[in-house]
Amino acid sequence: RLANQAELLKQQVEQENMHQELLARRQLLEQLEQLIRPRLNEVSIRASRLSTALAKKDLVAELQDIISIVGYCKRVGLIHINAIADGRVPSKVLTLALQEICSDHASDGLSTGFFGELNDWLRLTDALLCLDFVSECFSLLRDSPEGTIVLHAQDQDIYQNLICLCDLPPDYIEKMINHAEIWQSKLNLPGLSLQIIPEDPSLRLILRLERGVA
Repeated sequence: RLANQAELLKQQVEQENMHQELLARRQLLEQLEQLIRPRLNEVSIRASRLSTALAKKDLVAELQDIISIVGYCKRVGLIHINAIADGRVPSKVLTLALQEICSDHASDGLSTGFFGELNDWLRLTDALLCLDFVSECFSLLRDSPEGTIVLHAQDQDIYQNLICLCDLPPDYIEKMINHAEIWQSKLNLPGLSLQIIPEDPSLRLILRLERGVA
């Protein structure tokens, strides 16, 4: 009799764990839809503008926007796919996403680079904030006639640091500083910080993420 009760209790615990995991997955999917659906709608709008009547410069700009949006959706999707039920994601997935951003935004005028690697785990919310911050940084620099932006991923004690090294024209340095100052308030969360270090004529942005426990 006791054995039957123990088996029944075990089954109840397993069912509850399965229910909680399904609930967590559903919440992740809802969050993913909220992030991606508006951007896919934006892609449809921009695609409808494509025409041979557009000047080459305008056509290139529209295509660049579409590529940027689709790339963002892909990276957000991959981060969600690799998230586990407790709300963490392997840091290496974010590393791969950031490498892609550098590659996508390399142009004749702007040189980009990425070195280092993030290891261990991050909170999903932290990974998405980091992705958004870096994506917006690179979008600001899309029209820069020259310059270099390099990302350095670095593990340090209980933190994972993402260091953004910028050597850009003065007006773009100013844009980056203004952008980072806005993001400082968004990143004012436990386990997160953003340092802005102007170094004439360059700039360092240090995004520090504590190793994630959901």
